[in-house]
Amino acid sequence: MEEDWSEGSIYSGDPARDELVKDAMGKIGPGKPVVIINLLRFREDADYQGLTHALASSIHTGEPTPSASGEEAYFKRYIPAYNEQCQKWFGDEHGKGQKILCVSKGMLPLLNYGRVPEEQGDANYWHAAIVLQYPNFERAMEFQKSDAYWEAAYHRAAALEDNVAWVTQPMEAA
Repeated sequence: MEEDWSEGSIYSGDPARDELVKDAMGKIGPGKPVVIINLLRFREDADYQGLTHALASSIHTGEPTPSASGEEAYFKRYIPAYNEQCQKWFGDEHGKGQKILCVSKGMLPLLNYGRVPEEQGDANYWHAAIVLQYPNFERAMEFQKSDAYWEAAYHRAAALEDNVAWVTQPMEAA
């Protein structure tokens, strides 16, 4: 599958991720609102030197970023910067509807089989969760490739040791 990284493309160039995006898009369909659920595991110390995303490294080539814990980089740097970039990106041009539905910290397991390595232990693996709603899947994926997103996600990438993301469709509660 040869997908491009150009403006307007929802694909990232990462074959494994792009296959998941393509599958989700086929099941959800274009133009429908989505909710993305992220489980987060923070680094002990944010790693700005270890960033490998080409767009992030091309955006942030200036002053070194002061040290911080992964949790601090996520909550105090990424979330405010993400909110600012979303307000710009999801304005009139791209359609309104993006919002953070929930940010949590202190994850405690109720049921989790198979995802977390046994030696890590479920109770200590995930540190937080964030639940986001987007006006549609295409705009969410386009945003995640934009310079606007990477102005904020630079801190996210430095903060996180691991994360999983699930996309779903919101429904009216009965």
